[in-house]
Amino acid sequence: LLYAMGTGYANEENLASRAWSNVLLNTYYFMGISLCGLVFVAIHQLGLSGWHNVLRRVPEAFGAYVPVMAVIMIILIIGKITGFHNLYFHHDHVHGTKEILLNNATFTGILVVFIALWVFFSYFLRKLAIAEDTEQPLAIYQKTKYWNAAFIMVFAATSSIGSWLIMMSLDPHWYSTLF
Repeated sequence: LLYAMGTGYANEENLASRAWSNVLLNTYYFMGISLCGLVFVAIHQLGLSGWHNVLRRVPEAFGAYVPVMAVIMIILIIGKITGFHNLYFHHDHVHGTKEILLNNATFTGILVVFIALWVFFSYFLRKLAIAEDTEQPLAIYQKTKYWNAAFIMVFAATSSIGSWLIMMSLDPHWYSTLF
């Protein structure tokens, strides 16, 4: 991120675009990996598998990157709103009805809500996992099952819509049958 901000504006515009693109792409990929770690634990918890307890802490630790990702994504969103970078150049009128989704208010609002949900679930599920080790394990286990089910449903919706917004909206000329 510092490289993108420092060298990108000290040199030519093409280098700045490339640096910001790399920040976005790396944030998106590592966000996916960290969220998939939480999904792995949630699926095994809901599927009543017992063997995942041996390595459960590793994918749970993946979720520790979610707040870091949130900060970087918020910086990217602020950069879109203020024009600090030109990743999301949505001044093209080709997208027509996509203007409803790609305007600054909707784009920002949806992504901020999704990021807040991901941070909440990563923090809360980790807190429940640690509490399961120290407090009443059976009561916490039942509560964890319900919260993991909620996380799976939230993840299913937010990961697909978030991918449309984060990656596909880089080019306002994209077309999707799902859109």
